[in-house]
Amino acid sequence: MSKLTDFISLIDEEVDTSVNVCVPSNLKDYSFEQITVTQQKRLIKGTLSGVKGNIMLLKTFNDIIMANCETDVDFLITDRNAILVQLRIASLGTRVTDDNGNTTSLNEDMIGAYLKEPPITDGRVTYKGIEVQLKTPTLKTDQKFFNLFEDKEYDNAGDVVNDLYAAEAAKFIKSVTIGDTSLASIPPKEAVKLIDNLPLALNVKIVDFVKQAKEYDAMFLKATNKSDIVLSAKLFNAPD
Repeated sequence: MSKLTDFISLIDEEVDTSVNVCVPSNLKDYSFEQITVTQQKRLIKGTLSGVKGNIMLLKTFNDIIMANCETDVDFLITDRNAILVQLRIASLGTRVTDDNGNTTSLNEDMIGAYLKEPPITDGRVTYKGIEVQLKTPTLKTDQKFFNLFEDKEYDNAGDVVNDLYAAEAAKFIKSVTIGDTSLASIPPKEAVKLIDNLPLALNVKIVDFVKQAKEYDAMFLKATNKSDIVLSAKLFNAPD
């Protein structure tokens, strides 16, 4: 074994890089390893890989959360931003650059306030005898839907948006009932096909529920100057 390998092993054994992270869905603290340079490189590579890389960026973020948590917990997707922002602050502090190129800070006070209000995780929508039970998906469920895109090639952003729109709604479906007939535990590919065949009026109701979850998640990416910070590889770069 080389001296370098020995030294890297010593880092793993002797240097405590863990940080406590509060998770919104259950208001519990979990121990996480901080994000590594290798993981940062994965994020940058995804950003530079065109349309396909951008669509898979959230999958990479999910992978990092699951790999770095020292407890085997399947968090909700509404936990993602809160976890990542806390890991980012632990590694690089609160100073960030917003999309307009302005240097600002992540709002730690607001993060603390939002953490005290767990997101809505369950819902129910109906339309003309169709009942849909909704549930905010976990990261592992999210990964299964992202896997649908693994072997697909995209030439333009429009195709990406169409696929994401259907998948984002489909992953929230817990069950669908018409009369005495119900579907539950629907596999991702079939869930997307189901979404494509639902009445538009019902799909709008599902999307409204999804928006609530997304709006909650987005609150953790508010800066002190009230600008929105986009979840991207850039978030894990040191500010200029």
